[in-house]
Amino acid sequence: KLIYSSLAAMGSSHHKLGNLAESLDYGTRALDLARTLKYKTGIAYALGNMAQVKLQQNKTAEAKKMLKEALKLKEDLNDPWAIIGGNLGIVRANLVCQTPRKAIPYLDTALDLSLKIKSKTRELETYQEYEKVYRALNDFPKSYSYLKKYTMLKDSVLNEKTVQEMGQTKRRFEMEKKESEIALLTTKNENLEYKKKIQRLQAGIFLSLLLIVLMCLQLRPYISSQAFLCFDTTSGLIAVQ
Repeated sequence: KLIYSSLAAMGSSHHKLGNLAESLDYGTRALDLARTLKYKTGIAYALGNMAQVKLQQNKTAEAKKMLKEALKLKEDLNDPWAIIGGNLGIVRANLVCQTPRKAIPYLDTALDLSLKIKSKTRELETYQEYEKVYRALNDFPKSYSYLKKYTMLKDSVLNEKTVQEMGQTKRRFEMEKKESEIALLTTKNENLEYKKKIQRLQAGIFLSLLLIVLMCLQLRPYISSQAFLCFDTTSGLIAVQ
């Protein structure tokens, strides 16, 4: 599967760069490997990617066949998100083929599933495709209606996103504030502990000096009584220091 993912990624990269032949080559290799592995999800996505290339090459019949096979696999996998994407892929293919009316059933399926799974992102994509389809059919009232739905939902999604981002920013600010307070408190505690160590050291030095002074005061009488006697050989007197 890792090799498949690498091949598929290379195919997508070449597609974005406009290298259609290279994209199709990597897509074919990815598809063959997915079929060998019996990897249904990989087969479906490889077919979808290759279909986009085929559409750009004006090979619409091959593209539609691939998209329908991909959709069938996604339905077998019972993946609502992927099924919506598969339906929208066929809608876009019909727009390219200038057969917009054939796209409507796929749009209806995509919208029903989007509402069922409460995916505003997929619902937004579906309204956008509805607008294109009805515009292609020259049904401008319906086209405008879906454009309006698309715009309103887009504003709602943006507002929700803004609220979420504001909430995330607020939580991040509160977390950073708390971390700063903890760091400040830690620094204060370290400084307090350092001051206490200095004070203990100063107290120890003071006590040591005081002890030395007291010892000197206690030994002073003893030192005086044990003064050295000095003999003055000239006078014969004894000098006491």
